Amino acid sequence: MTDTHENTSYGRSLPPEDADDETEQAARKIGTEHGSAAASWVELDEQTAQAIDAGRLGVFEAFDGMSGPLSGEWADGYSVEQLAFDCGVNDAGNDNPEADWDDLASAYEDAYWQAFEAEVERKVETLRGPVPKIDTSGTYVGPGPGKVAWRVVGFTFGGLVRAVMVGDDREHTFDVDELTQIDDDAYCAECGQVGCTADGRDRS
Repeated sequence: MTDTHENTSYGRSLPPEDADDETEQAARKIGTEHGSAAASWVELDEQTAQAIDAGRLGVFEAFDGMSGPLSGEWADGYSVEQLAFDCGVNDAGNDNPEADWDDLASAYEDAYWQAFEAEVERKVETLRGPVPKIDTSGTYVGPGPGKVAWRVVGFTFGGLVRAVMVGDDREHTFDVDELTQIDDDAYCAECGQVGCTADGRDRS
């Protein structure tokens, strides 16, 4: 009879050579579920969400003070022992079971943080709303007199276009319908004024 390792997570017995791979897969599955669940409780203020969305702040920077999922900080927190049990690992008779749990814990924590990050980023996208359809590589003019050229640098939460004036660092927001794309030679690359040719570029 083939010797087997009982894996309660999958409801069937596994040959010993397959047990490690299968239990680590179970640990990753549990880690993904726990990470997504933890992130679902996170409250994001608009300033933090905008910083994450713009790349000025990473997800893990924003939540730097969070304890690890297997830290043991809380008495009723999830433990390595519980993880091993949930993955069907039987360490009865093992004098040092923790030595065999490192790979299991690593698989769990890797999946946990990946899922946590993905869920936070999904929440950021939800708060931001749909991204306006606009060619971000183009140059545009906005409404009103005194036409100057603008380049798209991003989007606000709520769907406005963030643009910076050519030749300046001032940022302004526009509704996408307020912007009209112009040719590259229609403005001065130094001052941004439409119709100005003081930059010396060849327009022939």
